Amino acid sequence: MIDIIFYSIAIGTAYALMSSGFNLLLGVGRVVNLAYGAFMALTAYVYSSLSAYAPPALAAIGAIALMCAIGTFGWSLLRVLRKDEMLMIVVTLAVALFIEGGLLYAYGPYQRVVPPLVSGAVWIIPLQWIAAVATGVAVITLYHIIVSHTRIGKAMIATAENPELALMLGIQVDRILYFTSFLSSLFATTAAIMISPMLTVTPHIAWLFLTAVLAVSILGGIGNVIGSIAAGYILSFAETFSAYYVDPHVKAFIPVMLVILILVFRPRGLFGKQEERWA
Repeated sequence: MIDIIFYSIAIGTAYALMSSGFNLLLGVGRVVNLAYGAFMALTAYVYSSLSAYAPPALAAIGAIALMCAIGTFGWSLLRVLRKDEMLMIVVTLAVALFIEGGLLYAYGPYQRVVPPLVSGAVWIIPLQWIAAVATGVAVITLYHIIVSHTRIGKAMIATAENPELALMLGIQVDRILYFTSFLSSLFATTAAIMISPMLTVTPHIAWLFLTAVLAVSILGGIGNVIGSIAAGYILSFAETFSAYYVDPHVKAFIPVMLVILILVFRPRGLFGKQEERWA
């Protein structure tokens, strides 16, 4: 039972981190990024490939640095589509399909085992799970410090609330959007490296990641980063305990079931408010 609980905490931390990055980009940049799951899948493959030539820690640093650079530039370009949400959805979905196709061409449809960042165990708890929780908590805490106690964090909140007014007040909105894209990419890449060693990875896992991100975002409240953190753990425990006590196949239906229930009974999410900050 202890290992099941800790596994749920580790997966929940990854869910919270990845959905926080999605909501951060949505809240501040108004970017609906459906390529987010494919970006995470690409990160897992880059990390796995680099691990063949370098120690896992160096491979993780290299993968995060490379993918953050790509994500910061790529997601920032999407801001030009903010006035046409439907076009943005189509473009990001096309990017996701392009990444999936590239992974299928380069690696094939075969299952791939991603090496853990750290090996070994403490009692019955793998060190990878402990590292995942510690890393996720550290990144989320860093985000909270940035938003609550720094000028750039206040500028992010102002940009999320009213980008036009923020620009009139002298805030460099373009730089804030670049920084937001960087943070979103950092969250996605870190979560990918945390969670992929716990799973069997194929190019199609991009849609599993995206499903989890959307389910957590809707459950916690669209654009609500704090809600995403709590919802990540709710989804993780629901999936793990349903698989353990009911049937492993039930796990795949849990995100969809939670989304349907929340849309029927509380459309703005468990932690959403009618008027709320976006960051």
